[in-house]
Amino acid sequence: MSAPITIAAVQCTPLFDDVPAASAHILSCARAAVAAGARLILFPEAWLQGHSYAAEPIARRAMAIDDPAIAALARALAPLPITVIAGIFERRGARLHNSAMVLAGGAVVGCYAKHDPAEAGCAPGRERPLFDCAGWPFAISICRDTRSAALARDLAGRGARLLCYPLNNLLPPEAADQWRPRTPDCHAQRARETGCWVISADVAGHHDGWISHGSTRIYDPAGAIVAQVSEGATGMALARIGADHAPAPFRPAMSTG
Repeated sequence: MSAPITIAAVQCTPLFDDVPAASAHILSCARAAVAAGARLILFPEAWLQGHSYAAEPIARRAMAIDDPAIAALARALAPLPITVIAGIFERRGARLHNSAMVLAGGAVVGCYAKHDPAEAGCAPGRERPLFDCAGWPFAISICRDTRSAALARDLAGRGARLLCYPLNNLLPPEAADQWRPRTPDCHAQRARETGCWVISADVAGHHDGWISHGSTRIYDPAGAIVAQVSEGATGMALARIGADHAPAPFRPAMSTG
């Protein structure tokens, strides 16, 4: 059993087309999280360049993982003993992905591409990588991906003990209200089904008539919320995981067919 670790999730205001400002905020939050003892920190979906569902801004904003701005962010984070998960629109050759990159030790050590993108022009990812932070195997699923119990079970079955969920729930008001209770219910269910800890990071605020209430929370393996950022606020949720709970043994779902 891995030693307990402290993890952090950041709830941010929506930000668009300002990679230097986003990078500075990521660095500032990472420093604050390290000061609080955290070893892993999660940021919202596509937050580095700004989320969109439209093809033109996505194509314009997309960056390769070896982009100089990302390399500069990785170097700035290098002195900090923390793993950072940051959402980006990623360019891989001719393909675009809604991705989350994992930064540690001054480099991008991995990337997960969203399996079920609703963003125009984004190709679905196919890989289901596992990562490690301080002996804790973790996996990433992005926003709509978290609706899939099968995906969560697969990740847990291959050894994940922490599921990391970057979100961007900036939506028309009616849709935002609809997903306001559904998102935490869904994530609590993923925790209970898998016996994993679950951490989510979202945006909160308004932009062009759309709203996000924010759903930044940390759930224990029983689906209980152990830390959260208040709806409509910005800030950081922190929790020490593994100290008082052990993930339940993973059991494959029974077939009824």
